[in-house]
Amino acid sequence: MKSFLFGAFIEYLSLDRAGARWRTATALLVSNALVIVGALLFDWSFGVVMFLYWAENLVIGALQVLKMAVSAKRSRRWKEFFSMAPFFTVHFGGFTVGQGIFMMMLAGQTGSRDALLDELSHALDPRASSLTTFLEGLWPPFLLAALSHLYSFWKHTVRGTSAKPMMDLMFEPYGRIFVMQFTVLGGFWVINTFTDKGLGPLLLMMAVKTVFDFSGHFKQHAND
Repeated sequence: MKSFLFGAFIEYLSLDRAGARWRTATALLVSNALVIVGALLFDWSFGVVMFLYWAENLVIGALQVLKMAVSAKRSRRWKEFFSMAPFFTVHFGGFTVGQGIFMMMLAGQTGSRDALLDELSHALDPRASSLTTFLEGLWPPFLLAALSHLYSFWKHTVRGTSAKPMMDLMFEPYGRIFVMQFTVLGGFWVINTFTDKGLGPLLLMMAVKTVFDFSGHFKQHAND
């Protein structure tokens, strides 16, 4: 165990690709941890957490198009990019909208619809009356999650040498979404199984999502 931790620490400090994977994984873990802190300290509901995870998919989809553009530039296959990128945008966008509707329907069953909309409106209000109110909202964890994905894009795609095939890039983000969908369904079942519907099941769901994010990150960038 000690040798693994020492090796991981050395890789983290290094400037090679392995070190980059650990640093971007750290940013991913911190962004997930901030969501857990919000649930613990600010009483975020299942619906609020689900909305935050769904909004993160929008960032992933946008960066995926940029990854396709970088790949097209390196391989000089712009024809593939201009044919696949619009298809991906429409398909992924429609899939994300459908997923958002489904997740909000599940979230509405854990509480009243009006209460969920009021909670989201308050958490996303950009006119926060104070710094404390702003920090208790969804903008800090969302921005941190967006920055973690941007940092990963910069280190692994822009600064890296990877030029994955366009078809691989087009299907790459769906694996993460499918895993999250199963995690949401499992979390919804656990939350509604327990009569108190308290914080424990929600924290369990977020912990599982974090583990899948972490392992998926290393799998995705194994050859970068």
